[in-house]
Amino acid sequence: PEYLTELDLTATAITDAGVAHLLAADHLEKIDLSQTFVTAACLETLRKLPRLQSANLNGTDIPQEQQLEMVRFLRSRPPSATSHNP
Repeated sequence: PEYLTELDLTATAITDAGVAHLLAADHLEKIDLSQTFVTAACLETLRKLPRLQSANLNGTDIPQEQQLEMVRFLRSRPPSATSHNP
């Protein structure tokens, strides 16, 4: 949905399979998955979200290096990838 730009799933039971359902949320800019059951398997799904700018992955089973890699990926996106322009 266009109106969904931020999603806080902190300390919920979401898993990698649940994250896969977020592909429809193509306006999502910020997601908090801290303290959840997601693993590195969900990172590919997060990378496919065209407007995602921020993903909190603290307290998950995602190794620190892969979390940092995701941060670098999000920061390296060109401005047009996160622009609000149609």
